[in-house]
Parts: sequence; structure tokens; C-alpha cells
Amino acid sequence: MNEAYEPIYLNGCDDYVVMSIFNHASHTLMTLDDSSGQALMVGGEQLQQGYAFKNGAKSFDIISSTCNINHIGGRDGTYGIRTYPSFAGEARFYCSLAMGTSDKTWDVQGGHLFCQQTSITGPSNRGANSIHCGEGARITVQSGGAGSHHLGFENEGQVSFEDFHFAKGFLRSAAAEFLPGNLIETVYILADANQPFPKGYGLELDMSNLRMEDALIIPNSGLAKDSQDGRRLPSALLVEGDSYELKVTDPGFQNGAIKEVEITLYFRIEDHCTISIHYQGQGGMKLGDTVAFELKNKPFWEEHRFRVSDANFGSSEGVDLRIQVEGASPLLGMVVIAAPVNPNER
Repeated sequence: MNEAYEPIYLNGCDDYVVMSIFNHASHTLMTLDDSSGQALMVGGEQLQQGYAFKNGAKSFDIISSTCNINHIGGRDGTYGIRTYPSFAGEARFYCSLAMGTSDKTWDVQGGHLFCQQTSITGPSNRGANSIHCGEGARITVQSGGAGSHHLGFENEGQVSFEDFHFAKGFLRSAAAEFLPGNLIETVYILADANQPFPKGYGLELDMSNLRMEDALIIPNSGLAKDSQDGRRLPSALLVEGDSYELKVTDPGFQNGAIKEVEITLYFRIEDHCTISIHYQGQGGMKLGDTVAFELKNKPFWEEHRFRVSDANFGSSEGVDLRIQVEGASPLLGMVVIAAPVNPNER
């Protein structure tokens, strides 16, 4: 039933109050269609979509509420908070939380999303969460943070952050604008396979020898194809050759501009394998790290990281990071290349 079920849907309501509701496994938790009012202590888990704001120019306040997005049901786009282009009002969130791993955690395509002491966090940190602001739309954030996830960021409107804690850092291409008044200690680029088709934010994953497959979110769980559990992430799988290949496209990480970096890989290990990671360094491709994984029981998620001090990305050869696999191919969820913020840029 969860692929069609929408438990709270307000249409043309004024000053409506929704209070103390909890929902499990719905398609969309709460839809506000040309409606005003307040929601207090409303929450849901195992959702595909959280809060939707459609049509009209009214305002609605969401207070001490949450949504946990875990890719239940079909995959026609997951989100925590969305305002549609037809929405011209204000969606106001206070002391609230968007949880889980979704395609677009905050997706503002119309009107104004106002967040105060409101955060983005886990569980299921296997891919990135994303903040999207469309043309003519606005996002204002006062206090809060992104606790456990890296963030993708796409802005064609107006976005402001004040006193926001980017616990994992922020995209290098966007961080400079938000360094004043916010806590950003790390900048990064990333390739995120937690999407119907992988997205690159300064780091592009070559898909020519890969295909997308579902993987279960839960650590130490079985194979997706054998499970009735609906909590899945798409991930990339090798089908030809023995290597995942990535290219750095962010100029701030190219040509030796940032030499000391930390490289993090998120894998789903489903059989014995050995992974060797090569990177573009001074003088060409170098072996950065090798790690062997042994499957003793059920498949499991692995976050593997290592550091290099002579990165020189932006190779004319077109490959800056090569992840070579010996044995059964793991599923690749995300790759992040990160560096500390330059003190002169704070």
C-alpha cells in the first residue's frame, strides 16, 4: 500500500492544525495544497517522500517534526521537503529534521523554504543528500546542521545559511559563499551513485562499463534480490573490465592546487575481493592504497578512506582515480575527495 498511500493531505484549508501524528511506510507523509496552518510533532519513517507544498501563496509552520526517507516503494523521486513551482507561499520549519538518504532532501522549486534550528542527518549514510533551489525560489537557513551526510548542492535561486554546521564539510564550488557565519572545516568533491543515475559534483564516474543495481541500506544484510525489505539504494556495479574510473572536473582540485587530500569510498561488499586504488599524483598514476575484503557471513557496507600528499588531478589522460577490483565486484555507492579549508579563506 505504501506506493500510493498519503496519510495527511490538506487541500484548500486555512489555519488548520495537525498535531501528534506518527506514520510508518507511506509514499508521501504530508501534502499541503493551497493550505495554511501548523503541524506540531508530526513524523514518519520508511517514507519515499516527506513534506510537499503545492499551489497557492499561503504559509504553513512545521514544528518539532521529522521525516525519515528510506526509499520505500517505487522510485519516482525521493525527497524530504519539496515545494513545487506552483507554490508561491512560505514553508517554515522549526526544530525539525529531514532524515535518511534521498535524491533531493530539500527541493525548493517555488516559494520560500525557511528553516530555523532544522537539520539534515542519517541514518543510512551510503550516499549524499542534496539541497536544490530552483530559479525564482528561495531558501533561508538559520542555525541547524547537516550531521552525518555529505551534500550535493544545486542553486538557481537564492540560498542563505547562517550559523549552520556542515559537519562533513561542503562542496568546494559552493563553500566560499557560505564560509562567513557558518562552520565549514572541509571542502570536497564527490561522485554519488545514490541516484537513479549517478551524479557528479566536481568528480565524474565513468558509467561506460557499469550498470546500476539495488543494494539494501541496512548494514550486514542479505542481497537485495533475495530480500522483501524495501529499503534500498541504487549503486554502481562493474560489468566489463576490472576498474571503476573517475575524473576530477572541479578546477579547485586540479593541477596540484590541493595536494593533500583524503579519499573516501563507500562500498557494498557481496563477495571476497581485493581493491587497489590508484590516483593521479606528481609524475602520473600511483598506487594509493590496497585493501582486501573477506565475506564471512552476510554482505556488508564498508567505508574505506586513505590520504595522499601529492595529488595532481586534472590529467589529460582523462582518469584521476582508478579503483581496480580483483575478484567479485563490490557495489560502489559514493566516492569523496576532501581537503581542509584553507585558513586564508575562512
